[in-house]
Amino acid sequence: MTNQNQASRRSFLVGAPAAAVAGVALANALLTPRAGAAEGAEKYQVFNAEGLESALKELKAKPGTKTLYLDKGNLAMLTYEHAKSAKEYEWHEARDHVFYILEGETTYELGGTPKGTHQPRPHEWLAPTVEGFEKVELKKGDLISIPRGVVHRRVTTGEVSFLLITAIGEEK
Repeated sequence: MTNQNQASRRSFLVGAPAAAVAGVALANALLTPRAGAAEGAEKYQVFNAEGLESALKELKAKPGTKTLYLDKGNLAMLTYEHAKSAKEYEWHEARDHVFYILEGETTYELGGTPKGTHQPRPHEWLAPTVEGFEKVELKKGDLISIPRGVVHRRVTTGEVSFLLITAIGEEK
């Protein structure tokens, strides 16, 4: 491992407790009932271990993503991928991400200066290249919080499964 990779890993590990707190805060935001909810409306959802394990087994047979929860743009997804990289870097004006690695490993390329940006839909941006990004390697049990506005791309050379929680906030 190069000194730069060691420094990146150390930086990530120092920030991991804050990322964990951010993940818990986002999860609480997703699962907290909203004021004025209709009588008898669902106030929470439970995804038991057996159901998640079964969903992950299905995804391993046919790699992809299973949406566990979706409400007004907030979502939780279970994903399994093999040797897959995002074609472009992305960032969001009103969306925060928390990724929890269940199995395997992947690398995130974070930050930097995007080149050739385009906006495929409101509040969402893409770029084919980024100069000066930082690589963060994640493995089973790691959690990363990517706040809105942070340029990011995932590169998986082997296999990885993860849980993604996305929370929508106000646009800046």
